[in-house]
Amino acid sequence: MFDSILVLDGSSCMSPLIARFASSTRHEFTSTQNTISVLFISDFSGENTGFVANFSDARCGDVFRGDAGIIDSDNGNTYNLCFWHIQVKNGSFINIVFESLNLKRRIDWIRILNGSNCNAEEIFWRHGPSREAPEAMLIRRNDLMLISTGEYFRINYTAIPPKKQPKKNRRKKNRPSQSYEPKSKYHLVNVVQTDLAEIV
Repeated sequence: MFDSILVLDGSSCMSPLIARFASSTRHEFTSTQNTISVLFISDFSGENTGFVANFSDARCGDVFRGDAGIIDSDNGNTYNLCFWHIQVKNGSFINIVFESLNLKRRIDWIRILNGSNCNAEEIFWRHGPSREAPEAMLIRRNDLMLISTGEYFRINYTAIPPKKQPKKNRRKKNRPSQSYEPKSKYHLVNVVQTDLAEIV
């Protein structure tokens, strides 16, 4: 009567909670880790027989090496953890444009990593519910990893060769005038402090 199941997103009881239920309804979900923990809480009555669960490796995705391409989750990867690796020519940047995005549930999410593995720096993350596509992104390297679990998204990417890459804005350092002569020791100290602050 008071049996319940907790599913945790990780290998310990301190991991984030993915799902909690006490009914016989079929439940399906995807973890964000390669391990999960299941906690079964039962009362003393022994009226019910427990639970049965099935699991499978939910990976999907692909590797893209062309100068341009489209990644379309096509609704077929719902609840799956999907990995897409984009790698273009050395020296090129990657421009990404989201054509659509549909993350229905709060546990749906999409991440873009600035590199070729899951330990790379995260440059974009969004969870559901959300249908707002982000603005175009310019990735200043030749490879990235896109990871998602959710309903649907569609993006296109384009390689930007070195000759067409935008230049970074560089701030000009203000140099003190060589003709400036401080009138006192106090003013001289102020000039030195100001210069150091600008350099830092």
